[in-house]
Amino acid sequence: DSFSTFEWMIPLFEERDSSLTFVELRMILNNHSTVGANLGVAHRVYSPEWNRTFGGSAFYDFRDSGRHDFHQLGLGFETLGEVWDFRTNLYSHAITDAHKQTGNRFVGNTLLVGADVAMTGLDMEIGVPFASIGNLESRVFAGWYYFEGSDTEDVSGWRARSEVYLSDTLSVSVSAQDDDVFGSTFSVGIAWRF
Repeated sequence: DSFSTFEWMIPLFEERDSSLTFVELRMILNNHSTVGANLGVAHRVYSPEWNRTFGGSAFYDFRDSGRHDFHQLGLGFETLGEVWDFRTNLYSHAITDAHKQTGNRFVGNTLLVGADVAMTGLDMEIGVPFASIGNLESRVFAGWYYFEGSDTEDVSGWRARSEVYLSDTLSVSVSAQDDDVFGSTFSVGIAWRF
């Protein structure tokens, strides 16, 4: 399924070359006319001694499944540098009913049986530079994820992705992931930043 994401980053407090606190708003639209959204606050600090950026975030997430609305909280940590990046996120459905009854239905090519379930989980990834050719820069990432929910099978799998920066404002990404519940998923993305 295809989808579009629109993101806005609003700086709140900045100490030049040292730290930045910002709000991020993200809206997700898919081809089934369902909507998702994220609203979060994040803080990043640059350490000249380590030559690294460290960041933390807290997000409120909303998702319309087509029949039910789900709300969750997310916490994230990241450290970014020239040689390697690391990110991890924790998701909790603590602010919504995680299990909502439905009938059997198809979403794309997938049969959903009996209920929509919000899942609590964790993901993490590590990334490294891959190649630089002229002005083109790329990074590759490898990661793992785990999600669990009530009355449903736990999901554990791997994810790999690559990003190629064609310019300061344009990038292309390719990703693949696999687990025993959802199988193999591949995606291609284009991002334009201004």
